[in-house]
Amino acid sequence: MTFWALDASTSGLVEGRGLNERLMHLFLREIYRQTTFSLMAARGILSGALSKEHVQVWFQIQAFLVSTGNISKLMWPAGKETQDRGEALRARLSVLDDSPLRDRRLRNHFEHFDTRLDQWAAESRKKWFVDSGIGRVEDLPDVDVQDSLRNFDPRALVISVRGDTYEFELILRELLSLYPRVTHETRRGYRKEWTEFFNRSFLGLNE
Repeated sequence: MTFWALDASTSGLVEGRGLNERLMHLFLREIYRQTTFSLMAARGILSGALSKEHVQVWFQIQAFLVSTGNISKLMWPAGKETQDRGEALRARLSVLDDSPLRDRRLRNHFEHFDTRLDQWAAESRKKWFVDSGIGRVEDLPDVDVQDSLRNFDPRALVISVRGDTYEFELILRELLSLYPRVTHETRRGYRKEWTEFFNRSFLGLNE
């Protein structure tokens, strides 16, 4: 369980063009959490592929997409009123605007898999249903790429949905680069916030 007590000054998300520092820390803390979950899932994907545990691979791929999707929404929010928040977080963590973490298409494929099935049923010529494959789609005889709904190629480290491919390794490298930065920022912010809270609440000192 996490307990935070923020004073009444923490009322607005944005001060000018930047986040309120206390809320900045809470957003950074959530990015740290989701980055940790993403890396745990990535390890599960790779270990499952090596041990040929196919159910584990797809379980961890889904977990990976949820957590990386959450990172994307935190740093590239959809609402116009929260764009400043995303810019402030990316600036603090030195994340480029064209980072591979921004792309939520693969996550959307999985979240809206029902519509992907509808599309496959309407568009497939052979009506061959190939799903949750592990290996090269090209090695499947006579299978149209569009009939391979979800596939993971552990050698190329590519996840694909009906021919739409995503470089798992590229996303993983970005996460590995982000992790030490967000760890540093979270720990620094935690020490600062806890000291200020302790001084105000227990010692009666002003900031």
